[in-house]
Amino acid sequence: MLFLAMACEKETPPGEEPNGNNPTGSEVINFSNDIPDDWTVSGCEIINTEGYDDNTSLGLSENATVVFQKTGTESVDVIDFFVKGSGELRFYVDDELMEKIDGTDGWQKFSAYLSLGDHQIRWETGDGKSSAPHNEKGDETISWFLDNVSFNDTEWAIGKPCGEGIIGYITPDRKEALVVSTQYMNTPMAWGGDGNTGAIGRYAYGDGYTNTTYIIDDLGGTTSAAYKARNNGLEPPPKAKESWFLPSSEELECIRINCRKIKGLNSGWYWSSTDLGLKEPGDFPRPNDGQYQAVQVCISPDGLMCGNNPIVSVRSNSYYVLPVCKIGR
Repeated sequence: MLFLAMACEKETPPGEEPNGNNPTGSEVINFSNDIPDDWTVSGCEIINTEGYDDNTSLGLSENATVVFQKTGTESVDVIDFFVKGSGELRFYVDDELMEKIDGTDGWQKFSAYLSLGDHQIRWETGDGKSSAPHNEKGDETISWFLDNVSFNDTEWAIGKPCGEGIIGYITPDRKEALVVSTQYMNTPMAWGGDGNTGAIGRYAYGDGYTNTTYIIDDLGGTTSAAYKARNNGLEPPPKAKESWFLPSSEELECIRINCRKIKGLNSGWYWSSTDLGLKEPGDFPRPNDGQYQAVQVCISPDGLMCGNNPIVSVRSNSYYVLPVCKIGR
C-alpha cells in the first residue's frame, strides 16, 4: 500500500562545513591541540589523520565515554557535532538519550536543542566502561571519530519551543518545519465516524492539512480527531503557513524520527489523517471487513519496540492525536 512508502528525511543542520562556516560567534572544539581540560573521557585519544578536515579528531574506542558540563547556554541553544564510525554511538543531554547512531557512511552531522541553563553532554560507545585512562585508548580499537563540536544560536532546532508548540521536524532544505501542538499531545480519542472522505489514500508529506479539511467537511460534527486537531484552542506559531491539522502518515513518520527530542511526548500509537475508507472483502490484507479504517503510526521516545509501523485500525478505536502546524521561512 502507498501509505507504507515512508520517505521522510532528517534535516540537514546549518553550517555543513566545520571550518569557518559555523554561525558567527559560535564556540567550536575541533581537537586541534588536545582534549579540553574540563572534559572527562575514557577510552579516547587524539587522532591526527581522521579529522573531518583531514586533520585531527577525537577517537573513541569500542567502550568509551566522553562527558563535559556546558554552563550558561543563555546565548546559544544548539549543540552541533560531526561523527563517523561503526557500531553504536549514543548521545545524551542531561542523561536523556537524544541520538542512537548505528554506524555512518562517512562524516555525519547531528544537532540537539539546549534550553537555558547548564547541561551535561555525553557520548558513549559499547557499555561506556573502558579500562583505558584519560586521553588514552590502551589496546582498544577505535570505532568512532568525533570532531567540530560547536554551540550555536539558531532560529529553528528540533525540540525548540515555537509559539505554543515544539518544533518536531525540519525539512532537509530548512525552508519548512512542523510544529507539534502541546494540546491533546497525549489524549487518546477516536478517529471519527463512518463514511468516505477525500483523505482516502493520501499519505504523503504535505497531505495532512488538506486531509484534515476533507475529514471535517465530509464527516461533519465536532468529535473527530481531525476536528480536534484543527480546533485545539492554541494560536498558530509565528510564521505559520496554515492552521493546525492532523498529520498524514508520512508527516507523523517525520516527527517519529525526532521523537526523543520532543519533550512530553508519550510512547504509543498516534492517528494520522490518512484514511483507508471501508474494508471490503477481497481488499488488500487487513482485518475487520465491513468497517471504516484509517492509518496510525507508533511513536516511541523511550525506545520500546512498536512492531509493524504504520498499521491500520478501525476508526472507532482510541489513539493519541498530535496536532501539527507548518511554518516556513
